[in-house]
Formats: sequence, C-alpha cells, structure tokens
Amino acid sequence: MRKKRGISSFSVIVVFLAMAMLGCVLMPLLPVKLVPSETLPSVNVSYSFPGASARTVEAELTAPLEAMLARVSGVKHIASRSKKNGGRVTLEFDRHADMEKARFETAVIVREARTSLPPGVSYPRVAVKQLDAEAARPFMSYTVNAPLSPHRIMNFAEESIRPVLIALKGVDNVELSGAMPMEWRVDYSPEKLSTLGLSPDDLSNAISERENAGCDTLDAAKVFLTARDGHIVALSDVARVSRREAEPTGYFRINGLNSIYLNITAAEDANQIELSKRVRGVLDGITLPDGFMMDLSHDASESIAEEMDKIYFRTALTILLLLVFVAVITANLRYLLIIAISLAVNMAIAFLAYYFLRVEIQLYSLAGITISLNLVIDNLIVMTEHVSRHRTLRAFSAVLAATLTTVGALTVVFFLDEKTLLSLKDFTVVVIVNLGVSLAVALFLVPALVERMGLVLRKSNKRKRRLVVRIYRIYGRILTVLCRFRWIVFIIFAAAFGWSVHVFVTKVYEGGYFDNNDREPVLEIAASLPNGATLSQMNVLISKMEAFLSGQEGIRQFQTYVSGPRRASVSIYFKPEYQREYPYRLKSDVVLKALTLGGGSWSVYGLEDQGFNNDVREGAGSYRIKMRGYNYDELSARARELADTLLNLRRIKEVTINSEFSYYKEDYTEFYLDIDRVRLAKDSLTVSDLFRAVRHETGRNLGAGFVAGHNGAEYIRLNSMENDRDVWGFMNHPMRAGGREIKLSDYATIEKRQAPPDVVKKDQEYILCLQYEYIGSSKAGERVLDKILAAYVPTLPLGYHAEKEEYKWNHEISGEKYWLLALVAVIIFFISSILFNSLRQPLAVILIIPVSFIGVFLTFYLFSLKFDKGGFAAMILLCGITVNAAIYIINEYNSMRKRLPAGVRPVILYIRAFRRKITAVLLTVLSTVLGFIPFLIGDTMEGFWFPLAAGTMGGLIMSLSAIFLLLPLLLLPRFKFR
Repeated sequence: MRKKRGISSFSVIVVFLAMAMLGCVLMPLLPVKLVPSETLPSVNVSYSFPGASARTVEAELTAPLEAMLARVSGVKHIASRSKKNGGRVTLEFDRHADMEKARFETAVIVREARTSLPPGVSYPRVAVKQLDAEAARPFMSYTVNAPLSPHRIMNFAEESIRPVLIALKGVDNVELSGAMPMEWRVDYSPEKLSTLGLSPDDLSNAISERENAGCDTLDAAKVFLTARDGHIVALSDVARVSRREAEPTGYFRINGLNSIYLNITAAEDANQIELSKRVRGVLDGITLPDGFMMDLSHDASESIAEEMDKIYFRTALTILLLLVFVAVITANLRYLLIIAISLAVNMAIAFLAYYFLRVEIQLYSLAGITISLNLVIDNLIVMTEHVSRHRTLRAFSAVLAATLTTVGALTVVFFLDEKTLLSLKDFTVVVIVNLGVSLAVALFLVPALVERMGLVLRKSNKRKRRLVVRIYRIYGRILTVLCRFRWIVFIIFAAAFGWSVHVFVTKVYEGGYFDNNDREPVLEIAASLPNGATLSQMNVLISKMEAFLSGQEGIRQFQTYVSGPRRASVSIYFKPEYQREYPYRLKSDVVLKALTLGGGSWSVYGLEDQGFNNDVREGAGSYRIKMRGYNYDELSARARELADTLLNLRRIKEVTINSEFSYYKEDYTEFYLDIDRVRLAKDSLTVSDLFRAVRHETGRNLGAGFVAGHNGAEYIRLNSMENDRDVWGFMNHPMRAGGREIKLSDYATIEKRQAPPDVVKKDQEYILCLQYEYIGSSKAGERVLDKILAAYVPTLPLGYHAEKEEYKWNHEISGEKYWLLALVAVIIFFISSILFNSLRQPLAVILIIPVSFIGVFLTFYLFSLKFDKGGFAAMILLCGITVNAAIYIINEYNSMRKRLPAGVRPVILYIRAFRRKITAVLLTVLSTVLGFIPFLIGDTMEGFWFPLAAGTMGGLIMSLSAIFLLLPLLLLPRFKFR
C-alpha cells in the first residue's frame, strides 16, 4: 500500500476518533420516542355543534369553512364529513408541501372564521394528521381525584398543576378533560310565548342585550321582553333559568372511574424517556390539598424503554455474532481489533450525522441501525481483506459500486405510497448514512489501522495450499462440463425460478403490515345500540361491562370511551406477568358476559385468534353505485329516483342510500315531513312560516350567547319545555304560524325513512352511495346494472354523476408495486456498466437477483410465513446486496485482465479472481445472514422485521448457488480446463 504524502496514518486515526467522540457527545441529544412523529400531508379541522343534525352542521358550519379553507395554498383535495353534533374538514396537500406553513395558514383562517360561526360551536381544532396514532396521543396521563365536583377539581388542576407542567422544556401541551363546562339553561314555555306574541328569537335578542351590558350572571328577573301588545315582560314570567354542567356528548373513563384527566403531550424533538423523569419529579414536588390524589394512568416512556431494550439486545447480539464470526474465521486478533474499532467509529460518526439530519431514534430507525451493521461490516471486511493482502486500495471501486447498488435499491422506498414512505423514511436514511460513513471509514481509517497495527494475513501452509489447489481444479473441471451444457443449467435455474413463483403465488398468503404482535397485547371490546338509543342507555350498558372487568386481577388498566348513543368501546391492557395466556381466557369470559348482558351488539377482538361478533345487521349489498353532485337536495332526489328505478325490478328487494359504502346495512332513520305546498299557498302560508312554528314549539339547544363568568365564557342554551312530545302530539298540537293557530297535520304528513347519518363531500361535490343485492347470477346482475346506468346517466343534469363502484380488495402488496424491482435492476445496471465499462457484464450481475428470489419464495413457503411488506422489503434489499459478490469478483477479474499479459486465458483469470475474492464474499454473505438472526428471536413471527430477516437470509443463501455456478457460465466462453 502506497503512503499518501502529507497525511500520516496516525493523523487519519486521530481525526476519525475526534469525530467519533463528538458523535458520542451528541448521541444523548437525539429525540427518543416509540413511533415516528412524521406527519402525513393532511390537515384536519374538527369541531362540535351539540344538538345539531348533520344537515344543520353542513349548512351552517362545514360549507362556510370549506369555502374559506380552499384559500390555503397548496391544497390538492378538500373533503368534509358533517354528522350529528359536529364534523370535520380535511385538507390534503402534495407530499412536498411545507406542513408547518399549511397548518399555520389553516389556523389563521379558522381564527378569522370564528366570529361568524353559530353560537354553541366549539372552537375548531386544527391538527396535522399523524402517521401513527400513537404519535398523536399524549405520552403521559394522570388522573386527579378529590371529594369535590369535577368542575372544581378541574379548576384546581388548571390553576395549580397545568402552569407548572407547561413550563417544562420538552412539553408541547397539557390538556385537562373529564368535566363538562358550566352553562346557563333557559327552559321556555311555547304556549306562554305564543300568548304574548313572542318567539325564541325574541328571548335570544333580549339575553344578548343583557350580555352586551357586561353582566357576569343571567338573572331572569332582570331580563325584559316587549310583548305583542306593548307590555314589558320579565324573562322569569315565560322561562325557567338555571346554571348547570353542560350535558355530556360522550364519556371517557379509566378503570371505570369518573376523574379529571391530565394529558401531557411531548414536543417532537423531546427525549420522552428523560422528559418522563422530569415530569414525575415536578409533580412529586407539588403539595396537593387534603383529599386530592394524583395517579399515573399511562406513561408511554415505559413502553419505549421496553421496546428499546429489545432493540438494544438485538443490536448487541448482532455485533457479538459478527465479531465472533470474524474472530473464528480469521483467528487473528489484529484483524478482529481493526474490524471492531472501525465498526465502533463508523456508528459514532453516524450518530453525528443523525444529529444534523434530525433523525429520530425510534423503533424503525433502531431496526435500520441493526440491519445496517451487516452491510457496514461487509465493506470493512472486504477492504481489510484486500489491504492486508495486497497493500493497495484497488478494491475500493468495487466497494463503492456495491454500496451504491444497495443505496439505489433503498431509494425506491421514495416511490412507495405516502404512509409507507414516511414509516420507512428514517429507516432508509439511517441505512444510507451508515453505508456512506462506511465508505469513508473503509477508504481512510481501515488502511491507516492496517498500517499502524502491521496487519499481514499469513499465507496458508503448503498442505493447505495443495488442498486449495485440488479444490479449485475440481471446481474448474465442473465449470468445463457446465460450460459445454450451459443452456441446460440456464433452463434448470429458469425452471426452479418458475416453480418457486408458482408455489409462492398459490401457497403463500399475504399478511398484515406492521402487525402489533411485538407490542403489548390489547383486548378490544366494542358495543353498539340500534338507532334511537340515548347516550345514557349506552352508558348504562357499558358500565355493566366495566363492573365485570373491575374484578379481574390480571388487568393493569382498561379505558372506556362512549363516543355517542350508538357506539362505545373498551381497551384492556394487561399486567406484564399476565400477557401470555391470560388475555385469551379473559376474552372467553368477556364473550360470555356480553351474551348475558344483551341489549345491543358486541364485538371482542384484538388478539391473534379469531374475534367475536354477534352483530345481526344485514348486508348492505354487493352492487354499488356512487353518485356525486353540487346540490345535496337535488342529489338526494336523484338518488331516490334511481333507487325507485332499481326497485321496479323484481330481483331487487331493497336499495340503501348512505354517505359511504358499507358492508352492513345502516339502520339510521329520520322523520321526514312531506309538505302540501298547495294547501299552504291556499292559506297564505309559506314553508318558512311552518319551519319557524316547528322551531318555536320544539326548540332544543338553541344558542343565545354567552355570559362572562369568573372562569371564562359560559354558554346560554334555550330549550322548549315541550320538546319531548310523541309523533301524534307533534303533528296535532296547536301551534302558531303566520299569525294564526294551526295543526301541522293539516299541511304535512310524517313518515320515517332510512337516511344517510352523515353528509360527505369531496372537492365541493356531495357524495351518496347506493347499495343493493341482486337475486341471480353475478354476471346477470352486472349486465342489469350497466344497462340501467347507461339509460339513467344521460338524464342527469350537468354537474351530477353516477358510476358503478367495483369492490376493491385491500391486498397489502399490490402487483403495481413490483415495477419497483425492475427500477432497482435498472439502477444496478447503470452503476455496474460504469464500473465495468461494459454492457454485457452488468447483465450477468442482474441475473443473480432472480436466483436469490428463489430463496425468498421457498423460505416463505417451507416455513409457512405470511408475505407482507416485510417480505417485499426483503426482495428490494436483496436486489442491492446479492449483486455485491458478483461485483467484487467481476471487478477483480477485469483488474487482472488489465495487469496480466494478454495471452492468459479468461478461465485462468476468472479462477484467480474467484480465489482472491471468494473468502471475502463468503465472509460478507455469512456475516449478513448471522446479522439477521436477532430479528428471528422473540414474539415477532408476523411483524415487519421477521419476514424481512427471513426473506433476506433465504435469498442470500440461495444467491451463493448463482455465484458458484451461474456467474461463470454467463461470463466465460466455452473452454478446456487444464
């Protein structure tokens, strides 16, 4: 090895050690968390409107907000969903959009729109959509209990606890929940208002005048109205005023207890393990009043530490296996020290790069570090082997090309879908950084260490050399025979590949991506009630299940969320010592308890075995039609018209109309008033008169402004005392409209209809979905549907569309993604052609890849593994690393052709090149296989990393057959070996 002038090996070592020490110093400053905090290019604006129907929410809230939010720069799509009591607007951006800027613009527009929103609407919440639901959740949660009302407990926490926590560095937000705000409720008598010629609007105006006067209470005796005859009437004469907690719209409980919950969210760049320690220390220092208790209910740092320990164990085991392997193979302490020192320096400098690239330390990046150790040590072994034997750096060009092929293979991650890309972004960056650093270490540090340590690999003794010569003579004769019948060998490899593909396609099943089997087992219970149920009924039902769970000793915690009158769920977490068999026993007990409770439908799921579901809902239908339009009423009328057309066919019994497609029939129904407009016109009445009369009689949760209380603004809500009438009373009770007494039954009929529970809109188009079942063959049903749509679509007005919707099966690996493998092959071809200065030799390199795929397919088939995106990632990774061995051998072969006389036969040159590089090739392949062993350890049989490791190991082992047999047949002409 020639010395470089001006740069001594000692100086090189000092520079690398200094950079490594700096990396070690910056390592603790890296953010540590459980899952990536990457955000999808999407912003959600959510809001609540208690008591409002879906149509009211859409008309008064969603539509105005959508119109304003369309001004946000970079919006690609805008979608909304309006439902009872609230809704949301979703803005989708290009993947390259600046999401911080987009979120800021959205928040500014929401602030501008706040003053024009109806009373009673919550302040819209703006949030960027998180890649992983875990990242959006609070990382710590506390419960605060005291023998006081929830409202007073929350006031104490707001004043004494929240300011202390929010001041901590690394804490992004502290939220309090568990108590409803105080509000003023005005219950008015419709009869008294009608007698005086007043309406709920008059009450609202009078209260607003009182509010504008700056009063902090609502005294019914001090609010006055002017009757129709000019008399002054006090509010207390026509209404009853009370101050109370607002009616709940849902419930959230931990272990069945009503408490105040303190939820702490960490900043994106925070080390959550260290932050958890600081939060605990601060809260331990707070002196609570008598009777107050604060309990830690959730701490994500515990799960983070547990998962990190698994990763650290795998990493340490990987390093140990690799170093022991090197020590056993080489039996040279200096060789082992060079590899160990180079690997340690490589990783320390990589942490320096992570700091400046803002890489997060989480599950995927740590797994990337562990996997990259195999690839890094390959480069170090090849360079150490070559430098110690030949004292030159000629092998670096091959190492560079091999590394670039791996990097090129990894870059196809950026062509995957948005969610997968963001999931694997840190993983990809970590591997690329580690490989990039390994190139610098291999080029500069390894030769310097070899020189300073005086490493010279001993030549084998004469007896061993004779054995090696005999082996290569036998290998040469085998190649002589195979070259004469090379097409038979090619056919055998092609047949093996075809058979493995057939077995893989027919016998291997696709599985889930990122299964949570390597995380804490969680048993999920969901309850549902039919349409018309109340929130209190659902709360009573789920409370019975909570009472049952409270007596189970193996449960660490269960969280209950009652989202509405029809839906509730319970998530059960187990103590560490009960996480093996106990969850399955508890699941059986929960199923039995659900069957005895009745009253609704139950489902129990979350474990690896089959879930339980006793839902008896009918299927919505396999034939689907999606309709889009710009006016909801017109679109609804057209959807009903198309449904009537379908129902005219005797083989179609029922057509459901919903806001989205569903597997089950939605039983949501509403009362519809069919108004006789001719009768109204004869009596000089309008639909507006009728609407005001109905609103007057049945008003519920009508907004009337705010009262500036001591703890912030308190909402004022109007309610009619007659809003609980039955249908007959509603239709026949006298009400005042247009200055006269009427009965609603004289002008309208009422009926109950199935209706979409939500109003869905995308890109300013409303969406309705029709589903039905056809009695007959599927082909006949398809022909009938096509015929009806062909006749009906031309009759739709401009701006309205109807189209058949096909079933879309959610395969984890769609065929369209396999073109990425071809892209990897193209990248490898160009890199190899530049290195070899040839267009033929890169083809030999690329043909190694399908042979390695035979190993992937057989591994998944023989060991009955599910093929998920971990298996697909293994195929991409193999494209980059299986070709490395061929690159090393061909590069040495080309180098020897240039150095040795022209008369030397190609076969002799190839055998010599093969002898020089096969030791390094076997070392790199076997070290990579050993490096993946830690990913096969543990309860991760169906996680992402297990199929990645299994597929990669199988592919690498199979690729050796291509290196020994296929590569020389692709490169060498027919020859006679002597």
